[in-house]
Amino acid sequence: MQRIRFGLMIAWALAAVNFMGSAALAQTLSWEQSLSAQYPKGTVLSILAAGVVGTTACNVNAYATFKDGKLHAPGFGQSVLLTSLKCELHPIAPGTQVYLGEMKVYQKNNKVAFAVSQCLGEDCSTGAIKAQVDFEFPKGFLAVAELAQIQGPIRQVFSIVSSPNTPAPTEPVAPVAEVPAPPAIQPTVTPGSLYVNSQDKADRLQLKMDNYFSLQEGGRSFTGHYSVADGTLKLHIVELQKDVDIGIQDTGLVVNGAEIWNLSVGPLYVNSANSADRIQLKPDGTFALQEGGQAFSGTYVVKGAALTLHIVELQKDVDIAIQGNRLLVNGDETWVRPDVASNQPSGATSSSSLTGHYVYKDDARNFLDLKADGSLYLMQKGKSYSGSFTASGATVAFIINGHRSTSQVIGDTIKDNEGMLWVRQSQ
Repeated sequence: MQRIRFGLMIAWALAAVNFMGSAALAQTLSWEQSLSAQYPKGTVLSILAAGVVGTTACNVNAYATFKDGKLHAPGFGQSVLLTSLKCELHPIAPGTQVYLGEMKVYQKNNKVAFAVSQCLGEDCSTGAIKAQVDFEFPKGFLAVAELAQIQGPIRQVFSIVSSPNTPAPTEPVAPVAEVPAPPAIQPTVTPGSLYVNSQDKADRLQLKMDNYFSLQEGGRSFTGHYSVADGTLKLHIVELQKDVDIGIQDTGLVVNGAEIWNLSVGPLYVNSANSADRIQLKPDGTFALQEGGQAFSGTYVVKGAALTLHIVELQKDVDIAIQGNRLLVNGDETWVRPDVASNQPSGATSSSSLTGHYVYKDDARNFLDLKADGSLYLMQKGKSYSGSFTASGATVAFIINGHRSTSQVIGDTIKDNEGMLWVRQSQ
């Protein structure tokens, strides 16, 4: 029925194409003019999301990118480039007020850019931290979008505090009711993480992706499942039929209020997007980094789920998140341990057996790449997504943008939860 209806509309579409083109242009101008009026130069904005990073001591802005519903901080490559230009990087925390220097629409690049400044004094005459946020949209979207569709992503990052286009009130403003502070965020653990007893390196706890664990302690092996609640890691040990509560602190796990188990890091990590980029963490607390064709060195420390590098050549510190057997740079760029197989439940199909290029059976423009490091890349309906996957028997679980779904594996075909068939292509 859809094809027949589309066929009947072809003649109408051809006759109206000139009108639609003009209407689209008028619509583009309309929302762009409205947006410019809403966000003039000098508007005071409050930052709502983490990921905005500013620079000082140079004339180059760091730029964060809002895409697919999420704000991405500048990547590791951009950070290294900026520091090589003698820029000083400053994360700008949510709640900080900044001045809008320019709002600009780039039709050809499918983005709307906000250049902002955080004043270092009472005004920006004494210096400012400058930053940029690029709001990226699908190709051609800006030509047909409505104002509300552009405002939505912007309002997830910025809120307007005051605007030059809004006259100052002439009457006293009623006091605003005090908003209670949000509850404190409880510490947690990341599935896939490995913890090692600081007093005995042979004792280690592996938290698997499926909420099961394996424990080596005192020369014995234990298994079971785990959960997290109110800053406490709860283990149910099958062999003992016993539940154990373990405290979660910034430095790791605290057993019985005294024994510290630290998050473990591997000796070598490789950039999943470029295998030439790699970092080696040495036992003496030093590291060797190859990135973007350049060599760097320095020292590192692990605190909680963060790896902090001090890069000697740049005299800068870089914080990197540890997530299981991976390092996440600014929450976006993934570096993996080549020496560790994907963390799978006992008896599970290995991720390597599913790796390959899959194409949607009814439309080859939609495809799915499953990589040996457990990461995935999906192109569907003109949009791209990244995530991870794990396999267990005839089932594969996908995690994309924080959402988990499962699909059925049938030979070289994956049948997703909507019944769509994805066929692995021969190499």
